[in-house]
Amino acid sequence: IYTRYFTLSPKDIDYERLSNIKDRLLEEYPIVTKIDTTICSIDDVLSKPNDWGFWVKIISVCIYGHDVGEKVPPIIISPEFILDLNAETKKEVDRRHSLLSNASDNTMKTRLIKGYSKRLIRALFSLVLEDTGVWQDDIIKMKNAILNYCEIDSALIDYLYACYLDSNVLVEEFLEIADEVYSYFENSLNAMAVRVTLRSE
Repeated sequence: IYTRYFTLSPKDIDYERLSNIKDRLLEEYPIVTKIDTTICSIDDVLSKPNDWGFWVKIISVCIYGHDVGEKVPPIIISPEFILDLNAETKKEVDRRHSLLSNASDNTMKTRLIKGYSKRLIRALFSLVLEDTGVWQDDIIKMKNAILNYCEIDSALIDYLYACYLDSNVLVEEFLEIADEVYSYFENSLNAMAVRVTLRSE
């Protein structure tokens, strides 16, 4: 994951040029599954350690300039953290589902299936963060942790992992499995939210 930190005001950013650069990079490097061009402020990063703060502090690595992640408050793994971390997961999964359902280009289908597979594996891995105690971005370590701690059919996880490695599969078949995996994830997340609510009452 590559995050650019601009000192520019959002109103001074050339969004069209940024979008063109993203499209060119995706075309030149098929191994890249997705490039986000979301713009947020430093205040958003520092005030939301379980959201943007997490991505900047834990996922991104500073390779030039001042490391903004050092300013992000400590992140405490908890059910509340996991719920915050997945606040946008449904919207993201729905977006990927729609893109893949409507994709006609085989190269794009392959890229979308690879990215969709990893996104679902990451979502499932987030559910077991209290068990692992640490975030992983190694896909095989995420897969193994899910198999160790999640009560989900291991065949579904093996299928997702296989699709991540080789995305040349039928779209309809993949989407059917992806929907089943997301249903498990959503039910688990909802159950976690209920437990948090009951605990706070």
